[in-house]
Amino acid sequence: MSARADAPEPTIVRGVSVVVGADGTAHRVERPAVALCACALSRLAPWCDGTHKALRNERPDTVTDRRRPDAGAPPAPW
Repeated sequence: MSARADAPEPTIVRGVSVVVGADGTAHRVERPAVALCACALSRLAPWCDGTHKALRNERPDTVTDRRRPDAGAPPAPW
């Protein structure tokens, strides 16, 4: 069984042997459960390292979502 690490929200995965990162790299899983990063800021991607916890108090307009192709772009004029 395998799982993808590009889900739209944080994911706890149980019983998988392989996790495929957003870049297509396969990562072997040796634990019964793993947490997959959804904020795209983890230094251990595809694994969650808790970085999202530090972002809770950040203003939404100062945090860039690296999963979106338009991340960091100015807002649309309409």
